[in-house]
Amino acid sequence: MDEALEIPDWINSAISLDDPKVEAVVDEVAAARVVYLGETNHFVHEKTDFRLWWLSQLGTRKRLVIGEEIAHLDGEEIDGFLHDGDARHLDRVATFGYNGRKRTDRDDWPPVFKSSAYPHAGMRYEHERLYAAIRHKGAVERFFGFDVDADGAGSAERVFGETLDDELMRLEATGDTSRTQIDSLRYLQLMAGATEFEQTRAAMAYREDVMKRRVDEVLAATDPAHLIVLLAHAFHLAKDDACFGSEAGIGPGGGQANSLGHYLTQEKGLDTSSVWMLCGEGMGSQPLASLPNKLRYPRRSLNRQLLAELEDVALLRCGPRGMVGVGNLYNTVAEVELARQADCVMFFPTVTPLQS
Repeated sequence: MDEALEIPDWINSAISLDDPKVEAVVDEVAAARVVYLGETNHFVHEKTDFRLWWLSQLGTRKRLVIGEEIAHLDGEEIDGFLHDGDARHLDRVATFGYNGRKRTDRDDWPPVFKSSAYPHAGMRYEHERLYAAIRHKGAVERFFGFDVDADGAGSAERVFGETLDDELMRLEATGDTSRTQIDSLRYLQLMAGATEFEQTRAAMAYREDVMKRRVDEVLAATDPAHLIVLLAHAFHLAKDDACFGSEAGIGPGGGQANSLGHYLTQEKGLDTSSVWMLCGEGMGSQPLASLPNKLRYPRRSLNRQLLAELEDVALLRCGPRGMVGVGNLYNTVAEVELARQADCVMFFPTVTPLQS
C-alpha cells in the first residue's frame, strides 16, 4: 500500500480511468488472494459500473470466483445463469422479487422492515446488466451468494401453521436439513419483533458469522490460482474494524461480531486487497420511506471534498492520512482511517437511482 498523503495531495494524485497508470493499480489489486469491492450505497445505478469495471479488469488477469452479499439460494440461481445464460434462473432470485420460497401460512418479515419498498425491478435490471456482461467476458469460474436467506428459504417439508420457533426446533432435531434453511430461520427468529434497528444487533451478528462460514467453505474449495472477489457494502469488507471511529446506525456485525473483511484479513491472515466506491452527490433508490434518497453529505466529509475537486470518475491509490468522514447510506458519515482500509478508491462525483 502506498504511503498515505494529506487530503489535498491525495486528491491531486487522482487518475482518470483512461490513464496508462491504471494498469499498475489493477495489477497491485489483483496480486492478492481475495479482492474486496465495497460500495457505500447499494441502491445507485453506478454501483454496477463500479463492479463491472473492476471485474472486467481483474478478469483479464485471473479466473474469478465471485461472491456477493446476496442470499445463498439466489447465488445458486445466478451461478446457473452465468453458466448457461438461461434468464429463467434470474426469475427465481428473491432479491429480484421472486416469492416462491416464502411461506403462505405465516409472515416472518420483521416489523423494522415493514415500511420498506424494496426496489426489486431496479435490482433485477442492474444485476442482470452486470451478470450478462461478465458472462460474455467468460472469466468467471464460479459465483456464490454468502448472505443469509431472509425468507425462510429451503426445500425441507413445511408443516402448515407451524410457528417459526417450532419449525426451527423440528428441523434442527432432524439433523439432515439444509444448513441454509436453518440459518435463515435462526436469523428471522433473532429479528422477530424488532421495531427499530437498535433491536437487530444480535441478528446482525449472527448474519455476519453466517457470511464468514460461507466464504470459508468457498475458500477451502477454490484453486489458489483463481482470484476470489467479494462484492458487498464496504463496511462488511473492512480490512480492520479497529480503523473505524464513531459511526451512526447499526453496522455489520451489530457491534457484537467482527466484520467479514476483518475476519478474513486479520483473523485468518489472508492476503487481501480492497477497493472502495465513494459517491459525491445525487440520488439513490433505498427502500426505507422514512430515510433520504438524496445524497447530501456535510461539507466536512471526504465525499464533499472530493466532489469539489474532481469532475469525472477517478481512481485514487490508498487513502488520505488519518481519520476521515466517509459518507454512507442515508447520509450518515462514518469516521474511517481509510488509508488502512482501502488499497484503492474509485470516486463517482454524481450517482443516479437504480434503473429498471
